[in-house]
Amino acid sequence: MKNNSGFTLIETSILIIMISLILVPLFGYMTQIRLQEKAIAEEAEMDTILAAIAKFLKENNRYPCPASLNAAKGTAAYGNESCGIGGPGISSRGGLPTQQLGLSQDYVTNNYDWKYIYAVQADQAVTGTYDSTERDLVINFEGGGSTTSAFVVINPGADGKGSRNANGSAGPACGGSAAKDAENCDNDITYFDGFNSKLNNINDADYFDDTVSYAVAREESTHWKTRDSTSGNLDISIRKPGGVSIGIDGTTGAPADPGANKLLVKGGNIRINRENSNGGSLMVDNTIDSEDNVQSSEGNMDVDVEVRSPIYYYD
Repeated sequence: MKNNSGFTLIETSILIIMISLILVPLFGYMTQIRLQEKAIAEEAEMDTILAAIAKFLKENNRYPCPASLNAAKGTAAYGNESCGIGGPGISSRGGLPTQQLGLSQDYVTNNYDWKYIYAVQADQAVTGTYDSTERDLVINFEGGGSTTSAFVVINPGADGKGSRNANGSAGPACGGSAAKDAENCDNDITYFDGFNSKLNNINDADYFDDTVSYAVAREESTHWKTRDSTSGNLDISIRKPGGVSIGIDGTTGAPADPGANKLLVKGGNIRINRENSNGGSLMVDNTIDSEDNVQSSEGNMDVDVEVRSPIYYYD
């Protein structure tokens, strides 16, 4: 009697099929998990970029200029703003100026090694012509509707259409592409924010893998401009002409209107304290007008015109 051991060809085939039925969905699941993790990381990275742009705007009263897309990693121009860069229409377009934004050079490129594309209205990257109400770059939404902004940051996704890699080598060209994301790298100031749709052909009419961002911090966080002075102090100034009010109008309950005053304090006091051996100082080019008392303790009061107060005393 002959004793045969091992698997027959049919048994082996069945085993392979069974293993495939288990592994194929598992590989697909793991791939999906990796893509989700990458998307979460890219979203967090974009939030950091937008926060850095908001901080730069707050401190410099302008948007940063783009960096060169052609610059290679390791060169001085890599991630360094260049205000002479041109762009379509009224805009300047290039890469992220990470050096000016205080970001590491890792933020120049996305997770696929393609550089972020940064476009800004050219006059909004100049301190003297910055105007917070000007938003002339157009972003159209998939499904209808649009908005405007003074700047746009584009993550070009996996295909890198219209971008360049860290070495400055060009990605796929926009010209001739029918893809939806081709709108974000062609020669105009109109951009497209759509739903992610990755197809086998990056030039397919429905292909879109960009992430488009065009908003910074809330308006109230950018009313003030801060900058280190040459004396080592921190200078704080309001961005727009007019005055600053502190307090509530007792009649209307609304924020107090400073009127023609540069500073109005309603229902409170301004106090300057002595710090160690140094007295504080209050300097006014014109008039101090108080409905109550004016007091100075161990400090200086320098007023060019007059002090108006029912009671005035100093130590």
